[in-house]
Amino acid sequence: MKVPMKNAFRSLTACPSRGYIAGGDEKGRVYFWDSTTGWLLQAWDAHYKAVTAVRFSPDGTFLLTAGADAVVNGWLISDIVLLRPTDAPSPYAAFPANHTLPVQALAYATGGPCALAVSGGLDGVVSVLDVAKKATLGSVTAGSAVQCL
Repeated sequence: MKVPMKNAFRSLTACPSRGYIAGGDEKGRVYFWDSTTGWLLQAWDAHYKAVTAVRFSPDGTFLLTAGADAVVNGWLISDIVLLRPTDAPSPYAAFPANHTLPVQALAYATGGPCALAVSGGLDGVVSVLDVAKKATLGSVTAGSAVQCL
């Protein structure tokens, strides 16, 4: 299936446990599809600048998005799926991840109700996020920009 989009995508991820696909574009929008039907279920403004990374939790409960605005947002998949396409979801959490430059990378360490994730940015900061508790557990500074985790 071919889906024309207005803006270039910066990140794309699939959720194998639930059959969803999410992508972020250069204008800060996130797109959310059902991979079994190909239908676009939701699209919303998630960041003020480009969406640079998107990741589903291993159990498919959460979606994290990171942006060039140095922000990491957490979204509940149930909120995204249950809304009408005309309604934009609200973030479950906006993580104070201590980044001052664009966040380039996201990774999950664990999933489920005890979901832990890690974010890395061009400022060299790596932050550990407790997704379920909506908290940043700590940060360290690497010697250079973090492009992937």
